[in-house]
Amino acid sequence: MFPISKEKVESSFIFLFLLLLALFIGKSLTILSPAKSLGIGLGLLAFLITFLRPEFGLYLIIFSMLLSPELKVGGLPGRDVVIRLEDLLLMIVTFTWLAKTAINKELNLFKKGPLNLPIAFYLFACILTTLIGIIQGPRLIPAKGFFYILKYTEYFLLFFMVSNSLRDKSQIQRFLVFFFLVDAIICFYGFYQIMGGIGRVTAPFEGQVGEPNTLGGYFILLFGILFGLFLYSKSRHQQFWVGGLLVLMIFPYLFTLSRASYMAFYPMFLTLIIFSDKKRFLGFLLLFGTLFALLALPSNVRNRIGYTFVPEAGQPVQRIGPLSFDPSTSSRIVSWKICMKEWRKRPLFGYGVTGFGFIDGQYVRTLVETGIIGITAFLFLLSAIFKEVLKRFRESQDNLYKGLSLGLLAGFVGLLVHAIGSNTFIIIRIMEPFWFLSAIVITTPELK
Repeated sequence: MFPISKEKVESSFIFLFLLLLALFIGKSLTILSPAKSLGIGLGLLAFLITFLRPEFGLYLIIFSMLLSPELKVGGLPGRDVVIRLEDLLLMIVTFTWLAKTAINKELNLFKKGPLNLPIAFYLFACILTTLIGIIQGPRLIPAKGFFYILKYTEYFLLFFMVSNSLRDKSQIQRFLVFFFLVDAIICFYGFYQIMGGIGRVTAPFEGQVGEPNTLGGYFILLFGILFGLFLYSKSRHQQFWVGGLLVLMIFPYLFTLSRASYMAFYPMFLTLIIFSDKKRFLGFLLLFGTLFALLALPSNVRNRIGYTFVPEAGQPVQRIGPLSFDPSTSSRIVSWKICMKEWRKRPLFGYGVTGFGFIDGQYVRTLVETGIIGITAFLFLLSAIFKEVLKRFRESQDNLYKGLSLGLLAGFVGLLVHAIGSNTFIIIRIMEPFWFLSAIVITTPELK
């Protein structure tokens, strides 16, 4: 047998791909609309470029996380099936990586790491409990459960793709520049909505209603990252730009009017104070920010917070101790009570992913859908993330890595609180940035 070099295999692959692309474009122009032909052609072109430079595909994913439209591809009872542009891009990057690993045996699809076992355990729990839920029926629609588990898998694939693509510190710096550029675009879009009199700020391409709570969770994560980098940067130039972006985020964040996001801010910031060596500066900043909030918060933000504890006449009221809640919060608490009552009927395996309908609250949802098995796997995964990110922070000697790991730790704690009243850990526009950044932090000890 004659040895075939990796370069020859790649050259042959590229030639074959270009030939097939030319044939496809020629044929599609005769049977498809120009728009569809262009879209498919651009997708194939992205595949080729990503094959040659996988990092390029990850840049596209970063831009698409908050800036991609939804495409309806079908429907299920009570819910449309939609995909986003980043779903397609992630499939392209994943398929490209599979092709690269098939050619280059030195590359691994799943690099050995501390989160592999917790991720596998959680996915196994989701699949097992959903299969049992399908068998027990009739509440769980198999296709719906499949699509949701596929979405969870997508987050973890992104984690592995990024982990395998990282090579050096400069690559991380480029990724962060793209992250912050997207964040700035979202902030300017938020100011555009505020000036236009829109009630609640939301990200682009989210339809007429929007998802301000999702954007609030995204801001919590980015607040943590930016504060961490600001604290450990030795460059005044970098601190200027990072600090400027932090200030830019304040009003779009406030005008999401997301109470879950407001509630998550203080735990996020307290995490920075606890683990940072700049406790006095952060304590002063927290005190100043709190006083500013008490004196200068916009009226609609004040009303949104105060409304939480104002019962409405003629509506069911839930109380915890001396506190009474508004109809929205009360209905959420009622739904949690119903979930806990129904969970007792299937305590071990729950009803399967999506088997109990819509539930607004990550922990209650995970418990009732996947039972004790699933919530144990989920908490195991969360604790592993916290442990590993904290370990990276304590062991790192590099200021960039130290600031980034502290920022992710703080953002993660904020998301844990955000998840009390939201399905934070299954929301694509929060989880894709989170798993991308987690891959960076977890992989830092292996970089040059």
